[in-house]
Amino acid sequence: MHKPLRVLIIGGVACGPKAASRLKRLLPESEVTMVDRGRLVSYGACGLPYYVEGRYSNIGALVETPAGVARNAVFFEKVKGFKTLTGTEGIFINREQRKVRIKDIDSGEERDLPYDKLILATGSRAVTPSIPGLSL
Repeated sequence: MHKPLRVLIIGGVACGPKAASRLKRLLPESEVTMVDRGRLVSYGACGLPYYVEGRYSNIGALVETPAGVARNAVFFEKVKGFKTLTGTEGIFINREQRKVRIKDIDSGEERDLPYDKLILATGSRAVTPSIPGLSL
């Protein structure tokens, strides 16, 4: 008997939950853990302008399924089959030992999470190139 594949995903907005859900469908026996430093995961970032505009009175609406169920750690564990750690930041990747040092933002407690496969789904920041006249 072989041990299940351990997959660690850092980032829980859109790509992280999508990757975790797909992986659990393809390899249901895998052990998947998603880590995000925020409190809200799997929110519709494209819906943020509508929240700011006032179409939604509660930002929680951005994390609900079409049936009105909140996509949170409990939802992902019970419905999708993977563990979600919110308020937790990945602070160091030890590629040789295949471990990520994580830190609980509230308590400051640190520990290592082992992995067989690591997915970085943290998004990116826009880069503005230094082109003359760009601000015109």
